[in-house]
Amino acid sequence: MLLNSLYKYQVLEKKEESLLATITLNKDHEIYKGHFPGNPVTPGACQVQIIKEVLSDILKKEISLNKAKEIKFINPLLPVENNTSTLTINYQPDDNLTLNVQAKISDEEKVFLKLKGTYNG
Repeated sequence: MLLNSLYKYQVLEKKEESLLATITLNKDHEIYKGHFPGNPVTPGACQVQIIKEVLSDILKKEISLNKAKEIKFINPLLPVENNTSTLTINYQPDDNLTLNVQAKISDEEKVFLKLKGTYNG
């Protein structure tokens, strides 16, 4: 789990099937010492994990990514320059065990990640 070590989040708005939150990255996290020294970048796998963890925390149940229909890493998420970013998640239950999810990590100027996928849980 990366929550509270790599990042923290705060919910700005929660509706029935959507969520808007801010993510604050810990620029001193151990992961940035290796990815990449002198030019830290948030790994794409960590960004995908952040979406999963936040959604799981909000729904109060464990979920897992079943199928990634589309994942686009558009701009590098730099912890020094983009310490705080916005996470937008729209989700719709397909049945009791499946969620269709569209998520985006961005700031006022750039989109870092767009994800469309299904989660089980």
